[in-house]
Amino acid sequence: MRQKGFTLIELMIAVAIVGILAAIAVPAYRDFQVRARVSEVLGSMAACKLSAIDFYNENNGWNQVNTGVNIQAFGLCDNNGSRHVQANGTTIGPAGIITALTQNLGAGIADGQALTMSPILQGFEIRGWVCGAPGDGTTLAARYKPGSCQG
Repeated sequence: MRQKGFTLIELMIAVAIVGILAAIAVPAYRDFQVRARVSEVLGSMAACKLSAIDFYNENNGWNQVNTGVNIQAFGLCDNNGSRHVQANGTTIGPAGIITALTQNLGAGIADGQALTMSPILQGFEIRGWVCGAPGDGTTLAARYKPGSCQG
């Protein structure tokens, strides 16, 4: 009479394989969750981009020497209710750099990490935006930036 089923060694190998896959998948999924939350932060910065473009176009640049108006006086941007941006944590700074201070990203990331959007100027027009450019004040680790911020 022949026995049916798995031997103990076969079961142990299967459990080891599942354990190895889980050890790889869980940290990758955690990073994916954080990148999704950072994408929400980027979405909340969209209104600020429009405000910065309006300011730039109306004042022919970031600083208007004759009137004393500058982009910092333009003030805070609306966070659009994002639960991953600190209250009043999105600002437009000098040269139109938009900075958002994050919160509740998870994975042990401290609150208050900065993510920036910098305008790309061509002549006297804003042609696009660069996310998290080096030297612009971004403190969020590169591995947590979504694909639109990479490179």
